[in-house]
Amino acid sequence: MKAFTLRVPEWLHDEATEVFDSLGMNMSTALNVFLRQCVINRTIPFPLELDAQRDRERADDGD
Repeated sequence: MKAFTLRVPEWLHDEATEVFDSLGMNMSTALNVFLRQCVINRTIPFPLELDAQRDRERADDGD
């Protein structure tokens, strides 16, 4: 088994932990689920939209 360190903002960690707890899993299990889905489907398991990302960044900047 390979271990790695992931740096994320504290708020993101805390909110993700709440979601995963409500699903009955910890952060490690949730990340393993994500990575396995990436391998099984050979893609990111959700759509990536450039415009949506840009809109979120603008919202975070207060524009």
